Amino acid sequence: MTSQQDFICSQLSSIELLRSMFFGEGELLIEDTDLNAIANLQSAVDGGTPIDPSTFPSCVNMALAVPIGPDSLGMHVSFPLMNANTDLIHPHPTITIKPPSWLDRRSYERLSSDFSTEVLSPNTSSITEASDIDLIMMATEWLRDHAASYRVATSSSAHASPAESAGGFVRVWCYLPSLSSREKRLDLITYAQHYKLTGFITPGKP
Repeated sequence: MTSQQDFICSQLSSIELLRSMFFGEGELLIEDTDLNAIANLQSAVDGGTPIDPSTFPSCVNMALAVPIGPDSLGMHVSFPLMNANTDLIHPHPTITIKPPSWLDRRSYERLSSDFSTEVLSPNTSSITEASDIDLIMMATEWLRDHAASYRVATSSSAHASPAESAGGFVRVWCYLPSLSSREKRLDLITYAQHYKLTGFITPGKP
């Protein structure tokens, strides 16, 4: 075998191992076009057919669901199938975190930044020698151990409105007979903006 074929065989074995490790429903998803490419590539390897890298995708796109307490966190993995330059070291998968619905934008950006620094940074000694499987397992374990703390920070943030804390929309009708002056109505509008409340005021009506 050539070094390219050795690399392809190694990657196909790793993909098969990943699919056996994350076998639960919705745990690991691979696009149909990539599944077909994997099957065709495996058939070529098994049959000893020469492989033309230009006829196959350079990587396989995977979606991993990492359980975080009662929720989950989506992890996108671009898993290399081909090594564009066999003189270079083994290329690692590209891993990114999908924005979850249970984190606000700022917390997600912090999580993504810390994840890249702590897990994916080339300066991390364990990264350069890690296999593709090891890297994916390190990523999922780090997220299981740390992602929940970003959710707690979000849920306990100051000045959260009751509607936001409840996670839904609340409509309330208030009758305030003492709200007769224009100044009081302006104060209500000012404080409503601070607490992220919306609505309207009509004198003589609730």
